[in-house]
Amino acid sequence: MTDLRLVRQLKDRLAEALVMRHMKAIDLSKETDISRGAISQYLSGKVRPKQDKIAIMAQTLRVSPAWLSGFDVPIDPNAPTIEDRYDRRSRAMYDRARESSIRRRALVNIEVTLDERDLIEDFRLLPFTLKRSIIDIVEFAAYPDLAKSRFYSKAELKEKRELEEGLVIDEPDDFCPSDDSGDNL
Repeated sequence: MTDLRLVRQLKDRLAEALVMRHMKAIDLSKETDISRGAISQYLSGKVRPKQDKIAIMAQTLRVSPAWLSGFDVPIDPNAPTIEDRYDRRSRAMYDRARESSIRRRALVNIEVTLDERDLIEDFRLLPFTLKRSIIDIVEFAAYPDLAKSRFYSKAELKEKRELEEGLVIDEPDDFCPSDDSGDNL
């Protein structure tokens, strides 16, 4: 849940909304059945309207009630939030990748059991973030060597690669070459 910050006063937002909609206080009064005196007091900041009056004015002015109240939210009541935009973008990327994968496998006929088909259908109903987590778990189980590399630092990966290629001889840290003279202390 996002924290709402109060960034402006209602009186300022109400005046701004009236200007945006090319309305005067009397026009708002007529359309909302709120007295002209009450709207004048709201605009002066002497009185703060109750929530029901804020909702009526916001609907008439086509703005969000939270925005009209002075909170740091989109002015449009139907505007997507940042989380909505992120989810939509992530979902679109996932869908493109899935469609691409389906196209690549279109010619491959895979037999799927009824249980597997049920799992696939259930998977499709999950939210994107949960799907991503499940995919990570499956990849971790199917490709443990690849998954382990995610937990190594770059230096460790380089050292491991050099060891595998035979470029480095793995010696214990306390290794001391002995003298040829045979004197061991």
